[in-house]
Amino acid sequence: MKNIITYILLLFLILPTNVFAIEPDIRKGDIIEINGVKAIVFRLDEYGNGTAMTIKALRGVKRAWCSDNKILDELLSDSKIDGYANTKAIYDFCSNNKISLSLFPAFAWCKSLGEGWYIPSEEQLKDFIDFWLGNEQEYNWDDEDEGTGLDLNAASPKEINEKIMLSGGTPFFTGVYTSTKDSKNKITIYSYNESKKTWRFKMVSNSSIGLSMNGRAFYDF
Repeated sequence: MKNIITYILLLFLILPTNVFAIEPDIRKGDIIEINGVKAIVFRLDEYGNGTAMTIKALRGVKRAWCSDNKILDELLSDSKIDGYANTKAIYDFCSNNKISLSLFPAFAWCKSLGEGWYIPSEEQLKDFIDFWLGNEQEYNWDDEDEGTGLDLNAASPKEINEKIMLSGGTPFFTGVYTSTKDSKNKITIYSYNESKKTWRFKMVSNSSIGLSMNGRAFYDF
């Protein structure tokens, strides 16, 4: 009996620290709390596996992606589909080269949220925008350089932003950067043109990521 109790205690000790309970009736659009961090669920499959985005954003930080352009040449985070891998690559790069993660403010913020959070890739951020726009089917971003006719007062974006704000978060709008960086050190961001009411993903230099842009973190469960 003593051995069984010891075994059970060991199982609890080796469980991952980022495990949290998911309500059985969770739905897309719900605000949940992941180890103390509020997030909105935007992807959910029939088995209850999904992805959530922080309702709060990192804002008001100049060069939030990286504060030192000189070290970007040595960094590889070019995945368009796997933000977790990109984020881990930056953590490993800093650790292996004895570089302070504070040089990557967005990723330092992401790590402060706890285990499992990551800065999304280009394709992962597109998944959230499909949800935000209320698209029944995924938007085919390859067909056009720009999406048109975006109305922030339309039912879906307005409802989601209001829900985020009522929970103490920052409404989703524009200037959101991803963890995807190409070989020329250009970073993919989501941008909305208010006068034209168009939106698109574009590549910008690290130096162009200014105070008006913001970062979001995702979590898979």
